[in-house]
Amino acid sequence: MGWYEAIKDGINAAQKADNIPLVNNLIEAQKQILDLINENNKLKIENSELKAKKNLTDKIERHKDAYITLKGDSQKLIYCSNCFDTNQRLIQAQTDEDGTYWCPSCKYRGYYDMEIYNRKYHEDIEPEYII
Repeated sequence: MGWYEAIKDGINAAQKADNIPLVNNLIEAQKQILDLINENNKLKIENSELKAKKNLTDKIERHKDAYITLKGDSQKLIYCSNCFDTNQRLIQAQTDEDGTYWCPSCKYRGYYDMEIYNRKYHEDIEPEYII
């Protein structure tokens, strides 16, 4: 017999004995138990979510150019550090051939390879001379 049946039987016995205060106390106890069960279920869900977040955080590899990858990912896909830091969402960034990337979700733009970027945009510029 579970707790619900035990309290229900207690309420029935108290009603037969015409013990109204005991009936009220048992009904209140039943409500409190239901509240505790609901709170316990919410905490279990929250605990699962926190464990999943920690597992994901442990897999994150941060890079100096403000992007992230996943440890052990042979493709080294680039993810938006802004989306991960603000919303704990792993959004794959789109890379351009000039060494930059952009996030399709938050529109953040950053560098994944500063050397490529510098070669593309800074080596073509002729130095200015003051005459």
